[in-house]
Amino acid sequence: MTTIRFLRSFAWMRWRLLINSIKGGRRRDAVERLSRLAAVLVPALVVLFSIILSLVFSVLGGAGGWAAGSGTVQQAVILLIARIILLCMLAVVLFVPLAAPARGAIGGYRRLLLLPISRRVLHLIEMIACAADPWLVFVIPGILFFAMGLLIAQQVFASIIALAAGMTVIVVYCSLFSLMTFLVNWLMLSRRRGELFTLAFVLGFSLLGLIPAFLSGNLDRRSREARTKSEPRERFSVDKLDDALPIWTRVIPSELYGRAIGFDLEGSHGIAWICVGGLAAEAAILYRVSAAMHGKLLDSVESSGVRRTSRRRIERLPLPGLSQAAAAVAFAQARSGLRSVRGRLIVFMTGPLVAAMALVSRRAPEAVPGGSFLGSDGYVALGAGIVFSLYAMQAFTMNQFASDRAALTLEFLAPISDEDLVRGKTAGCAMMLGVTVSVCLVCSLIVGPGGSPLLWLSVLLGGAASYMLLSPVATFLSAVFPAASDLSKTGTGGNPHGFAFLVGSLMTIVISGITGMLIALGRSVFESTELTLLLMALWTILAGAVSIPLLRLAARAVSPRRENLALVAQGR
Repeated sequence: MTTIRFLRSFAWMRWRLLINSIKGGRRRDAVERLSRLAAVLVPALVVLFSIILSLVFSVLGGAGGWAAGSGTVQQAVILLIARIILLCMLAVVLFVPLAAPARGAIGGYRRLLLLPISRRVLHLIEMIACAADPWLVFVIPGILFFAMGLLIAQQVFASIIALAAGMTVIVVYCSLFSLMTFLVNWLMLSRRRGELFTLAFVLGFSLLGLIPAFLSGNLDRRSREARTKSEPRERFSVDKLDDALPIWTRVIPSELYGRAIGFDLEGSHGIAWICVGGLAAEAAILYRVSAAMHGKLLDSVESSGVRRTSRRRIERLPLPGLSQAAAAVAFAQARSGLRSVRGRLIVFMTGPLVAAMALVSRRAPEAVPGGSFLGSDGYVALGAGIVFSLYAMQAFTMNQFASDRAALTLEFLAPISDEDLVRGKTAGCAMMLGVTVSVCLVCSLIVGPGGSPLLWLSVLLGGAASYMLLSPVATFLSAVFPAASDLSKTGTGGNPHGFAFLVGSLMTIVISGITGMLIALGRSVFESTELTLLLMALWTILAGAVSIPLLRLAARAVSPRRENLALVAQGR
């Protein structure tokens, strides 16, 4: 009863935190309250989508259980579908905590230790809360209704086995999910350790995702060779598939679940209960390991990993067209951005990823959308890299003020005008983009060194024009829709405001599309590299002429929102 009371208290606390995050304080203006309300729309849509999926899986689970119990559909086929779904959920449980390490602030979580709540109860509450995550909540009704469908089909013992195995699988997944979450949060406590982990994971996962496409050329060739042979194709059989699986796969929770129900439907009740016992053993082991990791996380000390530097003054080079104050803001923006996890990922991931996609496109053009075009020339890969860089840079460009956190207060206290502040932010993000594009240029030259130098220069000018046209929009959206973010995280904690991200993505597609059409017009229609370069030069001059007054106009949105921007940047 005590645990249930604590669960009710935590549920009420999270509800009140959600309501307070929407309301804000008295110092919030109407625009800020609207911004906070818009930020809640995305989680609300996720909840609505989870409810719809829960209803769908409930119907499918009940129908599948009844079909398997009544013999309307072959039992092995129904159980194979259930095993595949649970196997996919196992992959989600393993990789979602790794891909979204910004789950919560452990410093605020430690305050719960001041309450009269034992660590055991805190761990249990966290594990139960994992079952309410969107990627797990819709599977639970399907498992329960599958057992109910077997009961309706008058398979009483099979429904008991299905219910016991299903509940145990849920405990296994919740324990594993909490274990992975605690492990990732422990890694992220140390800034240096967290940055290395994040860089290694994102780069490895991105390159790993290209392996199937890289091998698809051989697979397609083998399938075509098999179709040309006169040998008859073997009919698919679940038994043959099970025999082909390695022995170690039998201990996977999804396999134990399917085998438990299958053995019971065949009359082997003892073996079915042995499978359920194996699931229970896995649940107990994972729960104990998760509890140990939870305790280690609470006992760990957070380390910022900030290096101590000398206090000597570093002279900055002047930037053309910028005042001394704006240049100082630009250097600070570029330096802090490139030292963050997000900035390093943008620099080190975009170029190699585009190069790998270009190589895959040449080997298997049908495996990548637009692969034949992407792998044609190196300057095309460079253009794709610039577009990806503009998209990835939105963590900085679409949240120029709130992402600075406490540093924004110092910038507001310094004698810097709004126009110089905006120009400095724009120039600093341009420096970061320049480093990223340089890496993309090197990678593209390695992959496809051919092509006219004029076309390469045209693509670079097109990227500059696209950024200049996006800058006023980014400044205005950053001022109107700020979002407290942590750029040392790769999950949602480092993202800009949802509305700003949506508008920025659409604008990036539109402006990059216009630039690409101009390059294609000069390259393919007029068939002149000189004319292509001339078109891009004129487009860049026009973009600069439009961007400068619009940027000055967007700077006017900063002054009336200084207080709210400072509050959001500090997470208040």
